[in-house]
Amino acid sequence: MISEITLNYSNIIGRIRPLNGGNLGPCIKPEDPVQRADFNKLEIPLTRLHDAPCTHGGMRLVDVQHIFGNWNADPEDPDNYYFDQTDEYIRRMVEDGTEIMYRLGTSIEHCEPHYYALPPKDFEKWTNICLHIIRHYNEGWANGMHANIKYWEIWNEPDDSRCFAPKPSLMWNGTAEEFFELYRISATAIKAEFPELKVGGAAFWKINPTFGAGDNQFIDKFLAGCRDHNVPLDFFSWHSYGSPKNPFGINEEPFTARKLLDSYGFTATELHLNEWHYVEKWDSYFMHHGGLSTIQCAVHAAAVITAWQDTPLDMANYYTIGRGGLFSAWYPWGEKNRIYYAFLALAAINRHAERISATNSTENIFVLAGKNSSGKAAILISSFYAETEKIVLNTEGRNFQVKVLDETRNLEEIPCLVENDKLHIPVCSGTPALWLIEEI
Repeated sequence: MISEITLNYSNIIGRIRPLNGGNLGPCIKPEDPVQRADFNKLEIPLTRLHDAPCTHGGMRLVDVQHIFGNWNADPEDPDNYYFDQTDEYIRRMVEDGTEIMYRLGTSIEHCEPHYYALPPKDFEKWTNICLHIIRHYNEGWANGMHANIKYWEIWNEPDDSRCFAPKPSLMWNGTAEEFFELYRISATAIKAEFPELKVGGAAFWKINPTFGAGDNQFIDKFLAGCRDHNVPLDFFSWHSYGSPKNPFGINEEPFTARKLLDSYGFTATELHLNEWHYVEKWDSYFMHHGGLSTIQCAVHAAAVITAWQDTPLDMANYYTIGRGGLFSAWYPWGEKNRIYYAFLALAAINRHAERISATNSTENIFVLAGKNSSGKAAILISSFYAETEKIVLNTEGRNFQVKVLDETRNLEEIPCLVENDKLHIPVCSGTPALWLIEEI
């Protein structure tokens, strides 16, 4: 079977949107200069800060309780805050050119009892602490920074129903009503003092297409509360993890979220799917032995970001990009894995932001094409187990360099036949691979 891709190089259909956001930045370790240089090459548009302490053993990073360690202390006294390590972490990311979404709350707790995945003892005091954190990073309070962090997210996965009674949630041991009250108080205060910032949440565990049913009841109560009490919601965030059962169901979730938000009157609220990843199986041995960084994960990521170009999604943050965790674009020992190279290809296609028309009729082949300011074209093709032996595309006389990412090659250049203004790309049918094709 031959897959024909037709490109209309003169038909500009819009802009390629950089949806290649990530979670976590480079680790603060001795080998960091090398990884930082590699991180820079990914050109991540927005880095979300959640679970940072989980990848930096013994460090007090990002989480409210790590910044303000003694709950009984005076939140007005700068001496009661510990910013040093988080300052260094954020400083490096700002220098590396990525924008930041700062998650106010706590990282996941894989323990019982829980110590931080609890409703704060005093919502007003917790909010006051958060305001001081914002002042530190945006206004220089307490020998702080002027990092211009625009996005401030309140909490993470308060609706984590996987662990509801009799087991406690890993993220929120309270009710939906308690969570809304925390959000109402903190979001209102943040927006009142910093109207130029974007505040939102709540990084919900998942979004259910059936509104008002099952796991979505938590979200419905939250949105109804925001609507009825005129609470700021500049962006709505949720999570989704793909699997072999339905690898591209995630492609439709932005439409589900848009319909849901619109139904509550939040027609201008941004949509952020800010944790996502392809997980072949939730098995500890598999995950700890590279199962989250396979060629399947890499090609799936590029395919999904391609599909999301035609949805109302405003931003996506892959879980994760920064090194240190099982989901990272780096193996724990420092070597770049397949996910890294998929995001390197996405960075390249983003530099060709004028999107051009591209059509194909083969299932599980995704095509994203564009031109840069000099008129040079680039095409990203992701084949997720597609049944084809060759991909053929029209060149209109343009000369292209072809690089492949597959089970054995990391964006290595390959020779391809060009015949009658047609570029012929060989494919190993039924295996995941992607090609970055750039005009030279």
